[in-house]
Amino acid sequence: MATTELEIFQLALSYVGSVGLAASGSEERRLLDLISPEVTNQLSAAYNWNPLKKTEQLVQVAPAVDGSDVPWPETATTSAFYPDEWNYAYAIPATMIVARRIHGLGRNARIEVPFKRGVHFYDSGGVIATATHQPVLFCDELDPYLEYTRLITPGDAPWLDDAWALMLAARVAIPLEGKPGQISVGLAERAQAAFYNAMTIDAQEAGQDTPLKAHYINARS
Repeated sequence: MATTELEIFQLALSYVGSVGLAASGSEERRLLDLISPEVTNQLSAAYNWNPLKKTEQLVQVAPAVDGSDVPWPETATTSAFYPDEWNYAYAIPATMIVARRIHGLGRNARIEVPFKRGVHFYDSGGVIATATHQPVLFCDELDPYLEYTRLITPGDAPWLDDAWALMLAARVAIPLEGKPGQISVGLAERAQAAFYNAMTIDAQEAGQDTPLKAHYINARS
């Protein structure tokens, strides 16, 4: 099981055939540092991985000072406002990659609450201050709880290591080869197979019969 980013990088380069070149300062390491954030986000978001699930109560973003809601995105004289079809806006958790569902408490916990990701605008004297745009989740639940997927980190789920490393390898092989070639194509196919195998193991670890629906990912995209 990989417990550090460097170990994931070393595993990725072993698939490319560049063992031992993950050290800082190498061209391979430079490419991995460049590619890794996108690949990590892609893998995290592609499926509702059980070890990455989190649930927490959302924190409401302060409404307009006079308590009114005004149409969005039109300008207004209030200090803050929401889109007119939603009653509340909530701050997005810092570790969230994908919002999965919002629900209430108690008997309402099983009822999914409609929501929308958007931007909370602050207004000053009728002019929207673009520097104060804040990404939020809009919904009509007063005390909502959000189930979401957070960003994967090394050690979270050993059954994801191969898919993670192969996705990195498929991407880094392209600039190393100079163009998409047999190595990168083969690695992309192996990454896809490892991804679906990880889904199966993830479901088994959680006691589920079959994996839930996942988003298709292209390791070469």
